[in-house]
Amino acid sequence: SPHYVDKVVDGMKVSIQSVVIRFKDPTFEASMEVTKVHIQITTPQWKVSPHLKDTRFKNEEEDYVIVYKMCSWDSVKMEGVSLPNTGQDKLRLLSQETVIRLALKRRISDCSVVHLQVSIHLGDLLCILTQSQ
Repeated sequence: SPHYVDKVVDGMKVSIQSVVIRFKDPTFEASMEVTKVHIQITTPQWKVSPHLKDTRFKNEEEDYVIVYKMCSWDSVKMEGVSLPNTGQDKLRLLSQETVIRLALKRRISDCSVVHLQVSIHLGDLLCILTQSQ
């Protein structure tokens, strides 16, 4: 049944050690590395629970369910340089411990998303400069 599949997907926890994304353009080159990414379902108070029933608010009379998810990562490292590289140093940015919280309201009958609330909590953003910059 489609509702069983939704419960399985909702209850999954995804952990990724590292993701690297590279951007290349004739005038610019950049990379971004995100480390220790975790995506999981939580309670409405943003606490992790081993019980799926604690992480969902279901209202069958009004045909909706609200699911709470959290995506977090330890660090993001971004580097960029203009091309052709004329010996200038790369621009480097670092961010620590970012969390994105999602409250997802779906219709039970067809699983369509009715409402999505997103909250982003950024860690410190550091810009690393060389003496020449």
